[in-house]
Amino acid sequence: KKKDVQDKFQLYEESGVQEYWIVYPLEKLVDVFLLEDNKYRLVKKYVQDDIVPVNILEGLSISLLDVFE
Repeated sequence: KKKDVQDKFQLYEESGVQEYWIVYPLEKLVDVFLLEDNKYRLVKKYVQDDIVPVNILEGLSISLLDVFE
């Protein structure tokens, strides 16, 4: 699983995916990365009761309580 996450991270970064979320369902965590200068930068680590803004879609936010229920 860890290798899969690393492979996708690199593939999405090289492909120019602007925003990438890694979701950890068991831990109820989300890491959000934004592409800057062709490299991902960790924006924030979100936890179970956070509301996560979707940076590439202005005005859209997702409640992690809804995601993890």
